[in-house]
Amino acid sequence: MLAGVSMGDDVALSAVWDAKSEQSGLDILCNPHPIATLEFDAIDGLDLQSGADALFFNTLSFGGASFTFAVKVRLVRPDARSSRFVSSRFELLDIRAAVADLEAYAAEQANAHDLSIVIDPRNLTDTSTQLVE
Repeated sequence: MLAGVSMGDDVALSAVWDAKSEQSGLDILCNPHPIATLEFDAIDGLDLQSGADALFFNTLSFGGASFTFAVKVRLVRPDARSSRFVSSRFELLDIRAAVADLEAYAAEQANAHDLSIVIDPRNLTDTSTQLVE
């Protein structure tokens, strides 16, 4: 249980299978070797061969309970010729009861952890398959 987050409501089992975004978020937060990844074709202004650190943040809601989190994401190129970046590691920076202003939260976390690349979850497309079997 997370301080400040109520246990929520009863949930139909089918809702667990339909909650892909929540599955991915919990995989990033709880799995030492997550299945979920973040991938980008290119990042404007980023041309580092060694990769870069970025902030990923989101609010997850399920069964009446909601929380907000921030993680540091290590982005690397899969190979030297690639223009793509792929997440290679996630590090939990903060987790709390859901915030009202997600943009302000992201700015606060990016500033606190000196991260200039911020990945807004509204700009992501989920192409994953179901993580819960």
